[in-house]
Amino acid sequence: MLPTKKLQALLLLAGLSGMTIPGCATSLFDAAMLKTAALKPSLMDGHITENRAITQFTDALTEDNEKAFRRSVSTRFEQRAMRSPDSWKDLEIMKLPKVKLEIDDSTTVDEHTFETIAKDDKGTKYQFKIVRDTEKRRWVVDDVLVRQQKKGTSATKSVSEVMDLLLTVREFLTTWQSNDRSAILPAVAVSLREPLEQMPESWMQRLVERVSSECESEMARRPEIQMNESDALVKMPSKNGHLLLKVAREDDHWLFSDIEVRQRKTDDHPGSVLRQARALHAVSQFLAAYGKEDRVALKELCDETFYRTSLEIGDLSMINMPSAEHAPDDFEIRSFSGQLTIMV
Repeated sequence: MLPTKKLQALLLLAGLSGMTIPGCATSLFDAAMLKTAALKPSLMDGHITENRAITQFTDALTEDNEKAFRRSVSTRFEQRAMRSPDSWKDLEIMKLPKVKLEIDDSTTVDEHTFETIAKDDKGTKYQFKIVRDTEKRRWVVDDVLVRQQKKGTSATKSVSEVMDLLLTVREFLTTWQSNDRSAILPAVAVSLREPLEQMPESWMQRLVERVSSECESEMARRPEIQMNESDALVKMPSKNGHLLLKVAREDDHWLFSDIEVRQRKTDDHPGSVLRQARALHAVSQFLAAYGKEDRVALKELCDETFYRTSLEIGDLSMINMPSAEHAPDDFEIRSFSGQLTIMV
């Protein structure tokens, strides 16, 4: 009979190698069990799984290594937050940790998910969601919640959500500047889509050009974002001031519900695209009715005093108006006392 210590050593060696020994019908551990165990966190590992995933994440940031970073995050994170070739540069906006983090607390949500709080040496905390990615077959970071403070207020933001919104803004600005009606309309919310659809194509093109002329290259990398679950407001610099974009979430997609150009040197800016679209639609309707001398339509479209004292009794053929279908190249829109003045 083997001494007890030698027997224990032999059993351990046999179990780890998948061998059988005399007197044992099967191995103590099989290869399948070992492979499965490699993908599951041990109850006794002291947060080794979470620490490894977070360390790979922060090391990639510290080393400015995009490939390593992509390996350290989940497939879902890559698809939402890293879908653009410029995403790696855009991540700088999020001010993610580039230092060694220490795990402060970790909760097992289920066998595939951890929610882990880690802090740096200054006490700044970050909340990580760590998952076992079935495609990458490893434990990776699925998201980070970052607390940001500004003007005395603080807000916790999901990195994947903010990056998804930022990339959507950049994609939308590219689409908007293409002036492709068929691409722009699906990217805007119903509230903005309807007045844009009602406008003749040439009028919509002129309106789009007015906003596009204020866009400057790379400006989408310096945004200020206020967001919640259902909508967001994005502010970014433009050539002569700043651009405001109102975004709404519809069916898990960000759609743009309004855009406004604010200029530094003037107070008579015409307001948002939604307001201008409604006004230009009314102008195109007026021009169409005027060209047909349709007084019934003109009465509906015009102020009562203006219609009664001029259009109702006047000879409309005496004054030629621009075509409703062809917007002038140089029309202007100005705001005064809460009203829009459109010069065609």
